[in-house]
Amino acid sequence: MNRVRVYGIALLLLITSIGFSFLIFLLRSKFNYVGYLDPIYHLFLFGPTIAALIFLAIGRDNILQTVGLNKLRNISAVVVAFILLFLAAALSTLIQYHFGFIRPENNEGFFRLFGIQFSPFSGSLIWLSLLLIHAGFAEEFAWRGYLYSRLKHFPWTEQVLLINTIWAFWHFPFMRFSNVEQYFLFWVQCLEFGTVLVYARFKTGSSISAMILHPFTVFSLTVLSSPYFSVVNSGWAGWPNYTIAIVFLPIAVYYFVKGQHETKAISAT
Repeated sequence: MNRVRVYGIALLLLITSIGFSFLIFLLRSKFNYVGYLDPIYHLFLFGPTIAALIFLAIGRDNILQTVGLNKLRNISAVVVAFILLFLAAALSTLIQYHFGFIRPENNEGFFRLFGIQFSPFSGSLIWLSLLLIHAGFAEEFAWRGYLYSRLKHFPWTEQVLLINTIWAFWHFPFMRFSNVEQYFLFWVQCLEFGTVLVYARFKTGSSISAMILHPFTVFSLTVLSSPYFSVVNSGWAGWPNYTIAIVFLPIAVYYFVKGQHETKAISAT
């Protein structure tokens, strides 16, 4: 498949995903929802899933094979990535607290759903369950699933840059950042975190790896800070922030170099 055609598909997928997400975004305003723990709040994340399903139907592709909903290979690679990402999330929270970028505050509303106040444990389980559906399946079905299948034969650098840039750009119409710098920083964080997700997809041969790592990392970043701290310095705490970008950078570089070497070795055989 030639590069122009693939780039065209990638661009159309991005535009279509934004379109469907925007429609869902408008429709959800007709319902009452209360915030992060509310399932309705995150329904717009299914925009990319719907777009990818349409592309799969047009191409008459085998969904399971194309999207990579098959058995994981090299499960140890997922375990190692999970540990590194969790430690990075924990370290970023410790750094933010140590330098005073966040301050302790019991945000009980974080664990509230439909007027019911949940304990931190049960509320965290609800939040994780929603993330597995929304950040896990709904997003990764399109990005590290369908889009990766169209780019997997391209050079590693091209895969990482294009997949993660499209993933970042899809978020932009629905983010409420106050300045351009925050959008740029969010793109950087998508490149860093997304490099690990693309590597996991490559190494395991399955998008299920990204469907696991994505929500668990967001869960770690959220639950380790949001319910228990308030932001003092929005540049170095909150979302996006410089602390996370700096802490995640060595992990991203490690997986980028690792993926580059391994994909080159495969193409050379």
